[in-house]
Amino acid sequence: IQQKEPLEYEETIPLDGHRTHWRTRLAPVIINGEVRQIVGTTQDMTEQRRRKKKLERQNDLFRRAQEIANVGAWEYDVETGTSWWTQEVYRIHDRPSGEDPIRSDVISHYCSEHRNTLKEAFRGAIQNGESYDLELCLDTDSGERKWVRTRGEPQWENGEIVRLRGTIQDITDRKRREEALQNRQEKVEALYQATGQLLQAETREEVADFLVALANEELGHPG
Repeated sequence: IQQKEPLEYEETIPLDGHRTHWRTRLAPVIINGEVRQIVGTTQDMTEQRRRKKKLERQNDLFRRAQEIANVGAWEYDVETGTSWWTQEVYRIHDRPSGEDPIRSDVISHYCSEHRNTLKEAFRGAIQNGESYDLELCLDTDSGERKWVRTRGEPQWENGEIVRLRGTIQDITDRKRREEALQNRQEKVEALYQATGQLLQAETREEVADFLVALANEELGHPG
């Protein structure tokens, strides 16, 4: 009444043993400069608040799941050419959240030998409705090289592909373990081969020469 302005507020009220939430809006009716009447509405917001909290919990769980699995989700609008990323996709790219991802800029960050592969997969998804699942190397905005698994799936509306949706997962640690395992396996195979050649050596000199060459070639140590 004093301010002669509308007012809105929310409050929690116990009702039948439960907490209920209400939103009230009030407005003054002014006649000849004076407030003559107050009119308003009161709305039960309990169910809306419940749905909002449930959605917030689901979104939080979704974010936590992405962080734990190093997986982010993305969407590309075919008509507008715009993209949407979850927070984890920004983290994988080492890019500040909120910056609009541009398709050409994103593709340019992939290793040169993988760019055409991604372009062809993207084109096939948009033009032919073909899903893709690729493992590619990526140079992030900070200059770090990562391995990622990126998946894309077309979304149809009225017989047309209107968007692509997919995921991107940081698999750098897995790739490093696979590479280390492969290197160890190659060294083991080389040692097996070396054993056979050593058994065929007829002199000490042949044994010594072979061991020096083996240490240099297979183990990377100067003989």
